[in-house]
Amino acid sequence: MSEPKPNQDADLRQFNTMIVRLEGGALNEEMTEAVKRAIKEISDACLDRGGTHKASVTLRLDFVMSQKDKIVEITADVQEKHPKAPRGRAGVFFCNSEGELMRNSPHQMTIEDELQKRRDAERIDAYGVVHSSASGE
Repeated sequence: MSEPKPNQDADLRQFNTMIVRLEGGALNEEMTEAVKRAIKEISDACLDRGGTHKASVTLRLDFVMSQKDKIVEITADVQEKHPKAPRGRAGVFFCNSEGELMRNSPHQMTIEDELQKRRDAERIDAYGVVHSSASGE
């Protein structure tokens, strides 16, 4: 009498066994590497920049079965999110009445405008006499 064969399908009821078998083991390897990368990224971010950082690894399984053949197809998608390095200071711009971006406020005088205004207000003649336009001379 032959020994009964162990039911190989019975172990597919366990999630960890199913994951190891999906994609011939490639999904398990991908998930393992993704978790390693996530841990390394948050560790590096904490050492480099201090503070608290987070990462995530998301496994999505899609199940499809046709009524005709009762075959279940399982497809997997792995997504990773890692801490982002700071991009530096935000750019600050002003907007003019036409909706264009400008570095200087269109409502504020520049230092060059102020100096020109002072030059226009005070004219020095050839003898060094200051003539103010405000006095009407």
